[in-house]
Amino acid sequence: MKKIQILTIVVVSVLWLISIPACKKDSQPNDAGEEVGNLIDSIHVNTRVIKAFTDSAYITVYTHNNDSRISWEADHGVLTSLSGSTINVDSVTSLSGTEATSVIYSACEACTGRNTVTCTVVAGDMQQTDTIQILVKSYFD
Repeated sequence: MKKIQILTIVVVSVLWLISIPACKKDSQPNDAGEEVGNLIDSIHVNTRVIKAFTDSAYITVYTHNNDSRISWEADHGVLTSLSGSTINVDSVTSLSGTEATSVIYSACEACTGRNTVTCTVVAGDMQQTDTIQILVKSYFD
């Protein structure tokens, strides 16, 4: 009886392990017909809560593709590249090379609340977008 239970557990475990890769979607077309792939390994931010006018959040995207184009946008606030150039938040600004992998997010009093920073990585016909949220607290709190 124990042999049957052990055999059942082994068979179910093997079937479960086999089914995991089958459920993974490596890429899929988006509305524009481009492939959406796994280009973003991760996005890291040093803090998700900042105070208006005084604090900044340092955001870095990690991608395994060296030939990618990285663009950033924010719904409120200011994005600045590490070289000091301001990224226009009204439109997607594309940067290339190491300058694009990290940005600094800051905000003023009018931007208090939850704000979204979006990063898009494009390489050839593949693209992937990821977002993070940053809470901007009032300078007066």
